[in-house]
Amino acid sequence: MTKISICIAASDRPELLLNRCLPSIMRQTHQNFEICIVGDFVDEASAGKIQGIRDPRVSFTNLLQRGPYPRPGIARWQVAGTYAMNAAMARATGQYICHIDDDDEMMPDKLERCLEACQSRKVDFVHHAFCTQMPNRQWVILGNGSFELGQITTGAVFYRRKYAAIGWDVNAFKRNTPGDWDRFSRIRSELKPRIGFVKEPLLWHYKENNYPVFVAKSFEEFVEVE
Repeated sequence: MTKISICIAASDRPELLLNRCLPSIMRQTHQNFEICIVGDFVDEASAGKIQGIRDPRVSFTNLLQRGPYPRPGIARWQVAGTYAMNAAMARATGQYICHIDDDDEMMPDKLERCLEACQSRKVDFVHHAFCTQMPNRQWVILGNGSFELGQITTGAVFYRRKYAAIGWDVNAFKRNTPGDWDRFSRIRSELKPRIGFVKEPLLWHYKENNYPVFVAKSFEEFVEVE
């Protein structure tokens, strides 16, 4: 059975990872997967909770520093988690890779549907519709099949492992673009994968601002925004 790597960048909110994100993965109809979790220099308490996971398919490592990223603001939001996401991807051993934010949920058949789309349509890179929570907490469906900013998010792609050759770029904020869209557009233009789309929503993508108040960590360095 085809092995799929699920890559997660973890922050200091382990309850959402443990109680929402991971259970949605464990319920997948396709069960041959590994979960590569990398902490973005999470605190000791968060690391301890994640390390307590007892499933051989789950691996966890914690980065020894965070960033450097821009200071809090739109630029930081655009590239937050870059180093942890790239580190998680580097650990992947599956034939295919997908991602999920540590506070989001997969639909139960996400892996199965994406894998089937790749194999039956002979494509290398799949994106799909997703349910996203707006600032007023109402849910809308995004992902209309267009490969464009606003219609794709980190947790709504699935691709052959070779496309991990292009990672997230912490300098994406200098191009005033979110890191995920910056990466996906470079994959399309530089590696030219055969792209497919699944119209059914396969992800619950929670509020973008669902992050704890930013607190700089000891010895943390910053990339200054010009």
